[in-house]
Amino acid sequence: MLSCRIEFREGRLPSDMNLKAFTTSLYHPRNALSKLTNLNRKSCQLGKHTRSHFPNRVNKRVSSPFALVHSDVWGPSHTTSTLDSKYFATFIDDFSHCTWLFLMKNRSELFSIFEQFYREIKTQFSVFIRTLRSDNAHEYFPHQFQNFMSSNGILHQTSCPHTPQQNGVAERKKRHLIETTRTLLLHGNVPSQFWGDVVLTTCYVINRMPSSVLDEKISSFDYFSTFPSSSPCLRVHMFCSQSLSCP
Repeated sequence: MLSCRIEFREGRLPSDMNLKAFTTSLYHPRNALSKLTNLNRKSCQLGKHTRSHFPNRVNKRVSSPFALVHSDVWGPSHTTSTLDSKYFATFIDDFSHCTWLFLMKNRSELFSIFEQFYREIKTQFSVFIRTLRSDNAHEYFPHQFQNFMSSNGILHQTSCPHTPQQNGVAERKKRHLIETTRTLLLHGNVPSQFWGDVVLTTCYVINRMPSSVLDEKISSFDYFSTFPSSSPCLRVHMFCSQSLSCP
């Protein structure tokens, strides 16, 4: 019985022998419980269960550009960038997975940035953003932000509290940007205050890389006519000890 109590205290399932001895010592008659040979441990497993599995995608990919735009905000950074920024916001087109990244000094700038982004998409591509998907961060809910989306017919989809999996496209893109930016900073021995310049470069490069979501196609070149179909030379300006340039 002592060994069973120790196993319970350590969070382990006790053996059938120890568990039978423990239960028979608590209840009467002992003859009825002595016939116990095996216990159903489903209740024990469910008691330790944390959260059900989330699907890789909540919905299927949309069939037209800007029918759905994913958004998220990262920050604050412990180090202010050379551009006096501590945050960045991302907007990802679900159809092409092309990403727009904007540096911000504070979260309150998000509404003005979204207005700028909306006008750019409307002017350059002659389409309208139909749905914006984000988390429940307070910067997405000012009255002027909500009024702007309502007046332009934009649906705002938000994830449940403490459930970032429902905004998975934006969360994974943010992680990709941060990890790549950190790698470039470390590889080039770049001071951390240049993270703003590097994350913009990272976004530029990722938009011009083949994506597994698009069957190894390049989002910028294949879906938007404003981008060139091919690029003979891709210049990436990095703060490195050696200067690399295309011929």
